[in-house]
Amino acid sequence: MGLPRILAGGPTRETDSPTFQLHYERLLAQGGCELEVRYEVVKDPGGPDRWRGDKVARVAESRQRFMDAAGDYDGLFMVDSDVILGDGVLERMLEVDADVVYGVFWTYSTWGGSAADWPQVWDLNPYGWTQETADALMAPGVNEVEVLGGGACTLFRGRAF
Repeated sequence: MGLPRILAGGPTRETDSPTFQLHYERLLAQGGCELEVRYEVVKDPGGPDRWRGDKVARVAESRQRFMDAAGDYDGLFMVDSDVILGDGVLERMLEVDADVVYGVFWTYSTWGGSAADWPQVWDLNPYGWTQETADALMAPGVNEVEVLGGGACTLFRGRAF
């Protein structure tokens, strides 16, 4: 049995910036699979009201087309085009025995009322996290924690899409 075949990419605002180029290079550097990368540019007018219903619908339709194209693959890796992956992120996610695996990234901020590293997740979490979940996520090293929602870095196994 060979390496899993993974379709990676998804919707993006643009493909010409230095940030996108670094994102693309780091995505191609991931190991542990045969990777095919595809992007679809989704028009984004920007501005303060970026997440209006019509914008959400355009992104959702693009993501659905991406998922529909993944039927012949072993997995689908949706990663936002502003995420710069470190070494081995996708390979580590492939090791997790779950239909859907989320990568969680951290930012030093005061989001939780005190200065600390906080996961890049919803301001008000709708997924029922407990203090136990937060403590497990904040433990040193790479951790696996069961959650009910994710975001910018998501691996779907074939049976999940």
